[in-house]
Amino acid sequence: MRVFLLSVLLLLFTLLPSFPLRADSYWNADYDSLHYALRQQRPDLARLHTLVHLLDVTELTDARLRSEALPLLDELLVLNGQLQEFND
Repeated sequence: MRVFLLSVLLLLFTLLPSFPLRADSYWNADYDSLHYALRQQRPDLARLHTLVHLLDVTELTDARLRSEALPLLDELLVLNGQLQEFND
């Protein structure tokens, strides 16, 4: 019985990393996809986390993206002021 249980656990630990996680595929999105997702999100906490990620992937050498980053940063600061999610 113990050998069977160990075999099953070994099989699970071997196969588990090969399954893609849905959250990872969402966060591997490019700037345009995240910007689209942001427009669809209504809950403040979800918007806040998407804003953080969107600003992380923003290429600041692109003038268009740089000009779009300031309103996003303003929204992030307002939402964080309301939610107190990121205090650092």
